[in-house]
Amino acid sequence: MGQRQIQLRFTQWFEKAEIDRPVSLHSLRHTFATNLYEKTGDLHLVQRALNHRQITTTEIYARVDDEAVRQAVGAVH
Repeated sequence: MGQRQIQLRFTQWFEKAEIDRPVSLHSLRHTFATNLYEKTGDLHLVQRALNHRQITTTEIYARVDDEAVRQAVGAVH
């Protein structure tokens, strides 16, 4: 099965599940990275899991939730 066929099936599954927001296989990679970073707080672990050579690439994938930032800043005061 080729990449295009996988993408088409993936799109069909999301339509069937009535998920309206745009989703791609690549967006799942971002979600995985963000969730792993939130659970571990270890960017180097995420880098290894995604098999990135550069940590700067991993930083693009692993996004920090705004609420997590607010809580962290609040904990400092």
